[in-house]
Amino acid sequence: MENTVKEKLIAYQVAEKVAVIGNISRAVLFEGKLSECSGVLQSALDRLAAEGGGSLQVESGTFPLERSLLVGSFVTVSGSGRSTCFQVNENSQDGRGIVVKDCSGARVEKLAVVGEGSTPCGESGIVFDNCGDCVLDSVFAKNFEKYGILLDNNSFLFRVVNCSAAGNADANIMLKDLCNTHAGDFPPRLVSNCTVYGGGVGIRLLNSTVVNISSCLVYQAESHGFLLECGKYNANSVLITGCRTFQVGGSAVYAKDAHELNVSSNTFCWQREHGIVLDNVNWAAINANCIMDNGVRHDPPQCGIVLKRGTRGAQVSGNTVFNWPEQQPMDQGIVEDESCYKNIIANNIVSYYLNRDVVSEGKLSESHGNLSENMAYAPAQGTPLDEPPYDGSLVPIHKMWKCMGPFENEQFGFTYPDFKRDPLINYIQKEA
Repeated sequence: MENTVKEKLIAYQVAEKVAVIGNISRAVLFEGKLSECSGVLQSALDRLAAEGGGSLQVESGTFPLERSLLVGSFVTVSGSGRSTCFQVNENSQDGRGIVVKDCSGARVEKLAVVGEGSTPCGESGIVFDNCGDCVLDSVFAKNFEKYGILLDNNSFLFRVVNCSAAGNADANIMLKDLCNTHAGDFPPRLVSNCTVYGGGVGIRLLNSTVVNISSCLVYQAESHGFLLECGKYNANSVLITGCRTFQVGGSAVYAKDAHELNVSSNTFCWQREHGIVLDNVNWAAINANCIMDNGVRHDPPQCGIVLKRGTRGAQVSGNTVFNWPEQQPMDQGIVEDESCYKNIIANNIVSYYLNRDVVSEGKLSESHGNLSENMAYAPAQGTPLDEPPYDGSLVPIHKMWKCMGPFENEQFGFTYPDFKRDPLINYIQKEA
């Protein structure tokens, strides 16, 4: 019986060819034209899967994919950082880059997957489909028509860590249909230490349960920073903590029909719409968040935290909700409509609003211990807003700092600076 050594495989690009060698034998195992890149790399991945797992190291280079790469159980695909770049163009057979499907223990790390072209193309960069205990680490995905990273079809116990996604039209990171699995009813999932910028929604969850999202950054998403929705199934038991959003086009967090929600210890700033929206949410903890500059460049003015459409059992406490003086004021700081039931709004700080600090109209709801100031804290007169020292002075409504820019509001007679999106768009297209 012939003894075969299981060895790590190494893929590299030379001239217009792609080759795969064994790291021990150094023998060329698979090779082909660069235009046949998917077939060459898939042969290597199939060999590893047939051996019960192993590692494919892809060296620096640009690898065009005519179809997606399928990764099997216990197989690791590693690159050399973003210098290992897989390209998906409009002629791709399925519009996907790397797919991990129906398997366990797979790992994809240290590489980039991009939609080729100046506008989004292809469907998704990296897809986990019905997978268990898989890892996505230090991967960059940009410029896809739907998602940069897609976690789908009851995948469970996955970790998406240290990743970046940019300019993906629907959502940069998408979690979809993650409910019951063959490994149990409610296994957890983790998305941590990820940075997303541009594109549609920052991080979106649809029919996804038991998800921890921690230490993630969302910058200039055109829609919401975090969007949680319930479609056919539930969107329950999601934790968002230690995250930051900046200059998103919608709300920082919009939760619709998403229950058992915990949004704590985050910083949300410069959102075009409301800060946090609870839309028909049962049981929520909205605690210790800093929510600033709500409804910037938006007419009419927006609110810091909104509870509506039957939201019940929510605790909104210990939040700091305010707008800076160079922004238009909020409409109201925290508002709960009359359809809501048995919520507690307590011990929040609210500053700089037009109408009321806290509006609690829900049946049997309580509001107490909130402190408010219908003014904005401002730096010393003549001091630029981004430079110390600040003297803690107050700026009343209708006497805000006058800043030049493209957004005009007739109610206040001022012109406000708008988000500068062109620099980020240029960065995504040319440098990221």
